[in-house]
Amino acid sequence: MKPWLPIVLAFSLLAACAKQQTPPPPEEDMLYRVECFLQQKPDSAMQILDTLDIGMLSKKEQAHHALLRALLINNRKRYGAELDSLVQVARDQFIGGSDKYHEAWTYWLMSNKSTNMQQPKQIALDAILNAKKSIEKCRHVDPRLVQFATKPTDEQTVIDNLKYFIYLELGMTYTASVYYAEAIPPLRLADAYFAKTEDHFNRQGTAISLAYSYLLTQEFDSSLLYFQKALVSAEALGYANDIADMHHSIASHYLFRVSGELYESKAERQGFLDKAIEELHAGFACLTDTSDYSYGYVKQSLLEGLAETYYNMQQYDSCLFYGEQAIEAGRSVDRFFEDYELYRQLYESSKALGDERKAVVYADMMHAMEHPEVHMRGMAEVKDEFEKQEELLQQETEYQRRSRWLYGLVALLVVGLALLGTMVRLSRRRKAAEADRQIAEAHDALKVKALEVVMEKSKALYAAKPRTAWKEILAEFNAAFPEVMSKVERDHPDLTEGERNVALLSFLGFRIKEEATLLHLSENTVMKYRSNLKKKVGFDPILALMD
Repeated sequence: MKPWLPIVLAFSLLAACAKQQTPPPPEEDMLYRVECFLQQKPDSAMQILDTLDIGMLSKKEQAHHALLRALLINNRKRYGAELDSLVQVARDQFIGGSDKYHEAWTYWLMSNKSTNMQQPKQIALDAILNAKKSIEKCRHVDPRLVQFATKPTDEQTVIDNLKYFIYLELGMTYTASVYYAEAIPPLRLADAYFAKTEDHFNRQGTAISLAYSYLLTQEFDSSLLYFQKALVSAEALGYANDIADMHHSIASHYLFRVSGELYESKAERQGFLDKAIEELHAGFACLTDTSDYSYGYVKQSLLEGLAETYYNMQQYDSCLFYGEQAIEAGRSVDRFFEDYELYRQLYESSKALGDERKAVVYADMMHAMEHPEVHMRGMAEVKDEFEKQEELLQQETEYQRRSRWLYGLVALLVVGLALLGTMVRLSRRRKAAEADRQIAEAHDALKVKALEVVMEKSKALYAAKPRTAWKEILAEFNAAFPEVMSKVERDHPDLTEGERNVALLSFLGFRIKEEATLLHLSENTVMKYRSNLKKKVGFDPILALMD
């Protein structure tokens, strides 16, 4: 045999194998094209996903298809069995796998879905923290996410875009879970990235979240700075109603300080109210796009802000003027609109002006929200119709009058029976749920009120005597929640006394410097205790028991 023959045969075999290797189906490439414009054109993306033949896809790409569909359905807030099924398919494929990019997207979806469905906050927080871990481990993505991107990009930019988007969601989830101080670091990282990339849309969301986090930790200068940054981003985007809404947010900063009595003098309080009015009127000047779906909501918010401002200024006629417009605007976009605080302000304004008729109306509205009952609007309409028929019957003959009266009575009976049947069916479905809900709401309200009292007393004790107030703060908390600290000690025996003390003070809203002063520790020791809490427990043990 010729010595070169085996080499020729080997090359021939390799060439044959190469010819038999088929490229990925076009449906697979289309998935990555869709992913690249998923957020910009969600309706087009859903139409394409609906028409794809997923039978041509591999198991992994079928899970990829499920993930993209789930992201779109979640964005439309269509919760149900279909969304749960799609999320489960994505979880089975990506969680724990090598594709860290889509693993991070899956965790983000789980967190966002949990938040939107108002599930326990710890579920959303755990999921978004896992998303952060996944994206930080991500080193590579499918090249098609770069190839099919809507604008020139590279692999690291694709990863960074998702990473800092997850940081934004993490900060917002921390804020929703009342971890305001913990929300600030990831939000600041996201803000710096979106500023560098000139992503005004995400920077606006980041700045708003930072502004409210700083506001609730009473770092007012930083709060106002980030509200202004959010306004600048809204102006760069050019959406008139968003700009108006940002002016309302800045006004809410000043109103928060007034309502919380966080000012040093009456002159400063009046200055805050004047600035709030200035911002709200600036918002009205920007509110020009009546075709946008948000127009009614923003208008209602601005009017409600003016009503609150004038109420605090004791200009009750102006409060009534803007408050009644706010109710009208709210009901134009939501016929079930209700706002207890607005009703209270209008009630007290009416009383101050001596308008008892309006005061009774708003008192009834407040009472209806405090004690919701079954509305009998349908029965009242039937009664009105019946009375009109009686007026006509008086002009007719006796026979006709009696006949029509009988028809009206039958009609009233039929409608009444129909309403009664509806009420019985609703009662059967809602009786148990309503009782449980009322009990839970009453219990939660008591807990929240007690906690607010404890937090206010704790802040007052700290302000009066920062270095000696610890024992009194602990006593106040134990008096309000006598079993919580003992349960923490029993459920988490590995926590030291110092770590438990830091956990309590963090739960009550104290910052690191304040905790160090109260416990006579260094700030480094307090930071170490906080770190130990996260390592040993993974969440706030006191918050878990309170929930």
